[in-house]
Amino acid sequence: MLMEALSWLFVLWLLWVFSGGPSRIEESKKPFLKPPSPLNTGAVYGILPETNTPVFDFKKDIRVGGGIDYSNVSLSSPINQETGQRIIEIRATSNSKKSLNITGWSVKGIMDKKPRVIGRGSQIFYQGKVNPEQEIILYPGEKAIILAGDSPVGASFKVNKCTGYLGQFQVFVPSFLQNCPHVGLDATVGITDGICSQFIRSIPRCNAFIHDYPMNITSECKELVEANLTHNSCVANHIKDSDFYKGEWRVYLGGSDSFGSKDGDIVTIYDRDGNKIDSIIL
Repeated sequence: MLMEALSWLFVLWLLWVFSGGPSRIEESKKPFLKPPSPLNTGAVYGILPETNTPVFDFKKDIRVGGGIDYSNVSLSSPINQETGQRIIEIRATSNSKKSLNITGWSVKGIMDKKPRVIGRGSQIFYQGKVNPEQEIILYPGEKAIILAGDSPVGASFKVNKCTGYLGQFQVFVPSFLQNCPHVGLDATVGITDGICSQFIRSIPRCNAFIHDYPMNITSECKELVEANLTHNSCVANHIKDSDFYKGEWRVYLGGSDSFGSKDGDIVTIYDRDGNKIDSIIL
């Protein structure tokens, strides 16, 4: 009798397996649908199984809907007419209603092992002094020229009407316009000494006089030159002019003096949180 009972149990087990027995247990865990109208509501009933949904943390591409509005940013790579090479420009669009803080942004070429970070800069720069630095903020219509390598004067800085003096002793690319204020050429000061007036007018704009003075130049004339025709005196005399700043920063990232190879590069700009803003071709 026992053997006969076991045989029947084995047969029943085989029938259960072949009829989908194991899968029926899983199916029983799934929710059910009530019959559709007019028999019932068609709603789901039963317990929904718990699932472990993975959580992803993606750095979003700002240009394709990352949730941060950088529509006030314009990126470009114009050709520098002096070298024939492209440079990077970040501009706050002129129609923007807010300023743009680019400190902490980073620049990475395809050949760079790690991004180069935009640091702080000196809004007011004096030669031969330790200048305070601040975050680099672009107001509507202003731009920052982003340069690889070290600054010739040891800092990033904002360009002003006296910056041309810096090019007398260091090489800047792009170079600065030579349109500094000039006490002799702009007739801002009445010079009654004819010899002094002629001497001062012979000094080029944006050039400090570094030679020995002629014998016929008076001490008063020398003081006039030194009080007006140097970089630091120019800044001190004109810092309150409404057109003192020229709406441009020179930003130096350190490292090698170029991005990528001599054949060009694809450079990507990221904000301080690592979000991609855009890529440009150099």
